[in-house]
Amino acid sequence: MTNALRWAGIAVDIGGFKADIAAVTRDGAELRWGRAGTLTPQALGSDGCAAAVVGCIDQLVDATDTKLEAIYLAASGVDFPDEEAQLCAAIEATGRFNRVVVRN
Repeated sequence: MTNALRWAGIAVDIGGFKADIAAVTRDGAELRWGRAGTLTPQALGSDGCAAAVVGCIDQLVDATDTKLEAIYLAASGVDFPDEEAQLCAAIEATGRFNRVVVRN
């Protein structure tokens, strides 16, 4: 089984001082969770935030260069629809997810 099939969903919660990342398999049988320092787009820019998030996910689930089904990313300070769209586009540009949702 490839990692792309094994890891179905990723949830990322980025706060001002830390980021929590959770991964779940398609059947819900396995959940992995990790924590990183702040990954805010305010600190890293949208592209830097996207790259940092993908790097953290790769460490968490060993999914390097695989396409994952979905990511839901909630980020502190991403307060307006245009900011959500900009970060969503940066995550989509990584080519790593079939579906991307970004919210505050």
